[in-house]
Amino acid sequence: MSNSTIYDIYWEGPYTIDEFKSKKGDNRIIHEGHCLYQIYGDHPCYGRDVLLYIGKTKNMTNRLWQHSNRYSFECESVKIFVGSCGIFESWEKMWEIEKYAPIDKNILDAIESLLIHAHQPAYNSSKLLSTHFKDLNLRIFNTNKRKSLMPEISTTYYRGNITEEENNH
Repeated sequence: MSNSTIYDIYWEGPYTIDEFKSKKGDNRIIHEGHCLYQIYGDHPCYGRDVLLYIGKTKNMTNRLWQHSNRYSFECESVKIFVGSCGIFESWEKMWEIEKYAPIDKNILDAIESLLIHAHQPAYNSSKLLSTHFKDLNLRIFNTNKRKSLMPEISTTYYRGNITEEENNH
């Protein structure tokens, strides 16, 4: 794994849908460096306060505002965690970083794909077979308010579990 690039995803939250709706166009809560998000709520089969969705976006406030129609009518309000990501250099340097700059779109696609593949969120069914990460050597650290995400995942582990059918997608 010495050839792996390590990315840190620094998660913050929780936030509510109402906080995003009231801050549309206002970056005081959500700054531009955030590019990933996870949504937690109640699911009829999986239980209370479970991971429902993982996504990526360039405009966090507008994207989560778009999700408001789906999640506004839930019995309990959903919790949203947002993450910025960048290359991990060391634990000492990681704690000095206030936010990461946006990263390459292809790497972000691979990171989102690996997160979804590893965690199997209930509402990401259309992306469960996505394997944008299969040709990359990545390790992901989920730090700070990661909620139920695993602290570390890698393409090395999940690439070995990709079936032939998934490889053809």
